[in-house]
Amino acid sequence: MLEWNRFMGLWHQVKRRPTENQMKDLSQLSITCNVETQAKLDSLNAANMQIEDRRTHHWWCAGMLPFMNPTPAFRPGDEPVLSWTAREANGEFVGQVELHQNGFGWILARLWVKKEWRRCGLARLMWTMALIHAFERTEVVGAFCDSRNTPSKNLQTSMGFRPVRAWPERQCELLMVNREKFAQYLKKAGLPAKRKVQAPGLSATLPRPGLSVPARP
Repeated sequence: MLEWNRFMGLWHQVKRRPTENQMKDLSQLSITCNVETQAKLDSLNAANMQIEDRRTHHWWCAGMLPFMNPTPAFRPGDEPVLSWTAREANGEFVGQVELHQNGFGWILARLWVKKEWRRCGLARLMWTMALIHAFERTEVVGAFCDSRNTPSKNLQTSMGFRPVRAWPERQCELLMVNREKFAQYLKKAGLPAKRKVQAPGLSATLPRPGLSVPARP
């Protein structure tokens, strides 16, 4: 078991260069893994309600959520297996990410970080935590990326993701990373690959279904 405080200590030790946002300290945050449906829905709605640009919102949720309005329930097949919520000490919501299993395999999706917390390593931290969990269940994890979003694509490729499919007309790409490449990323960063990063409020045990490696789309 890799405890939250231990992981955060390692995370800060291995950062090799200053982040763009020097005013934010990730140690101020708590990141909770959401297992229950209502907690996952609350996290999703918290992010959904803060996206004010229609085009960004449509890309972020693939047009599946109401714009600037909470959704009362997940659509069939759209509930994530797990999600992660980042909050400040005062409880203010600052970010989330989800882990899905669908026709594309195991997918990280709907990453959102509050503007004031961008470029400080929060997205990378949440993705790292989510991937550690994901690779307890599968050998390959994917993520979609807006082809125009260079920072997002750079983040993914730096963690071992590689493009496997593109939809030029939608300016969309699917990237995937396997267990070996992610382990190389963790080793290079000086982080352990053991299960699991335990944020406050996370149960010590989670289901581990025996699932086959998803086929590449």
